[in-house]
Amino acid sequence: MVKDLIGKESHNGKSSAKNIRRRIYDAINVLEAMGVVSKDKKQISWLGLPSDSQQNVAELQKDRDRCLKEVERKRKHLSSLQQKGSDYSCIST
Repeated sequence: MVKDLIGKESHNGKSSAKNIRRRIYDAINVLEAMGVVSKDKKQISWLGLPSDSQQNVAELQKDRDRCLKEVERKRKHLSSLQQKGSDYSCIST
């Protein structure tokens, strides 16, 4: 009877270990889908938690400012080209 009891416990232990392993695998897959970790075969790398929204806002504002400066630079260049085109049309007539 003791052997039967020990046999059942060891079987439950193996089953429990497989269950835990499966749950860890599931959790890692969820973290990978969220972009928190990356997985390459058996190597798991921490990428970090999703960034703070304030940091995102600051980065987006910086990018917006850069884009606005670029648009302004191109407007000035276009205006210069239009003026040159107007000057050339006056010369040719």
